Amino acid sequence: MTNNRLLLCSVFGPYGVDDPYASAGGMQMELLNNQVTREQGVHSPRVVGTFSYGLYLIAENISVPTVVLDFPRWDDFVKELRQGYSHVGIAFIIPNLHKVQRMTTYLREYYPGVKIILGGAGCVIPDVDKLVSYDAICHGEGIRWMRSYFREDSSRGIRHPAVTGRVAWYYYGNRVETISSQIFPGVGCKNACSFCHTAHFFDRRYTPFIPDGRSMFELCRGEEKKYGVSAFSVIDENFLKTPQRAVELLREMEKEGKAYSFSIFSSAETIDRVGIDFLVRLGVNFVWIGLETKKSLYGKLKNIDLTKMVHDLRANGIRVLGSAILFLEHHDEESMQEDIDWAIAMKTDLLQFMLLCVIPGTALYEQYLKAKKLIEGYPPKRMTGQGDIWFRHPNFGAPDTAATIRDAFRKSYRVNGPSTLRIIETVLRGYVKAKRDLEERAERGLVWDPEQLRYVESRAPAQVRRDIFMEKRVESMKDMVLDYRRILPTIRVFAPNRAARGKCHEVAKLYNRTFGRPSVAKRIESSVILAVAAVEAARIALRRLTGRGDIIRATPMRRTEFNMNDAEASPCPVTTVIEKTSAELASPSAVPEPSN
Repeated sequence: MTNNRLLLCSVFGPYGVDDPYASAGGMQMELLNNQVTREQGVHSPRVVGTFSYGLYLIAENISVPTVVLDFPRWDDFVKELRQGYSHVGIAFIIPNLHKVQRMTTYLREYYPGVKIILGGAGCVIPDVDKLVSYDAICHGEGIRWMRSYFREDSSRGIRHPAVTGRVAWYYYGNRVETISSQIFPGVGCKNACSFCHTAHFFDRRYTPFIPDGRSMFELCRGEEKKYGVSAFSVIDENFLKTPQRAVELLREMEKEGKAYSFSIFSSAETIDRVGIDFLVRLGVNFVWIGLETKKSLYGKLKNIDLTKMVHDLRANGIRVLGSAILFLEHHDEESMQEDIDWAIAMKTDLLQFMLLCVIPGTALYEQYLKAKKLIEGYPPKRMTGQGDIWFRHPNFGAPDTAATIRDAFRKSYRVNGPSTLRIIETVLRGYVKAKRDLEERAERGLVWDPEQLRYVESRAPAQVRRDIFMEKRVESMKDMVLDYRRILPTIRVFAPNRAARGKCHEVAKLYNRTFGRPSVAKRIESSVILAVAAVEAARIALRRLTGRGDIIRATPMRRTEFNMNDAEASPCPVTTVIEKTSAELASPSAVPEPSN
């Protein structure tokens, strides 16, 4: 039996505001509104309820009694420390350096006997030991590191949790609560692009947490039984890079008749290798692809027709988030705008623009450090990828970058319309195509070949050839399509231009041809959504007019206990979620000075 007691904690809020500890720019803790649907105003979906995933994975896989305190306020952190801990682990990223400095200073002053452990991406900061007081620092994969630190068996298998919990989505101001479930098949990526912090953080190799498709299927089935979920976000840098695991997962789903769906990250070359028919059958309904730059500086993009790939993915109902990098070494005014226009012309459902982030620990950082291109003394809290660059560019100065990236988002919105409209178009056309393809394959006698990952001719009787699994898949796609239909009138009313309104009209006609006209009840529901959207749009306009920026929707604080009764027992997480108002969490006055 041990007297160890561990608190694993993310940095304290508020988030997305300027204060002495952090910057507002790029730090809202909202992926979409922050750096994907930025500048889309009322059309930008808002999500509240993310997780600091690594903390839960570690807590699930050690025997030390542990509490995870996720997204706390300062007074939540201070109050929790009074519960008595032998160790406090704090996860942080580079822009939150000043927050972790404050937390560790407080610990040293009021709890000098507590051991401080640092983890997360912020640990790569050069000379971090001179900036933050700590007793141990975790680099790379944290589960085995923490087991070794507490002298547990580092070699035993990893017990993988699907981090599952309630998430609030806001579409046009309308709040919808869902159950979100994330799966972590592994960390790292062998592609190891020179700028990729994640790949370098995990030593440019892939470390699997889930070894095979059967294990992943059992995890999905367990979460379905416990929470009723059937859709999962796969948090893995390049899930399809280990294709056999995905093939085995599909085989298990077909055998058990479970048409689960997945959102994934993938490089273009892995999609090209497995094929889009496989993705559709597997249930991939969303994929994040690195577009990077038209110049194809990276091997993962060579000899790939990205425009065609994006078109084919969307035509098959797979929503695409493309990510482009601005202010690469070769960029000048002309090539920068060419890259921006090239990325916009891809017509992805969602488009992220990020500044080139030169992160310590990457090959790119070492290259720039050696060439003396880094700006000395640049404030860490402004290193967000959505404001200024922190290196000397041959053709641009730091003041140019914030306006350029803002204008890129605005142009994307103006040219392609709201992302919500593109998403609806993708899922609707994908459903229509999937239904038609299913019927045509039946007529032609085509069946799925799991070895070749494609449909092939079969002479088996029609009843044997019947694809019951894809029938279930198509039916589940239908539910999503009908769910999205209700926000289409709101998109049309708030559309930015005639082109977007015209696309709304085309999508509405396709809905009518496919499902008939909406019922009176559905039209009333759409009217309610429109009314709420009008209020939301007025709030956004007022905030912009008064210079207060975006509406801040704060992530609630979560407190989860692991092994608190018996250090040797299997973890039985107990979670408490505390939601505070945006004013409480977003006002600088909500960050008091330390008090014991």
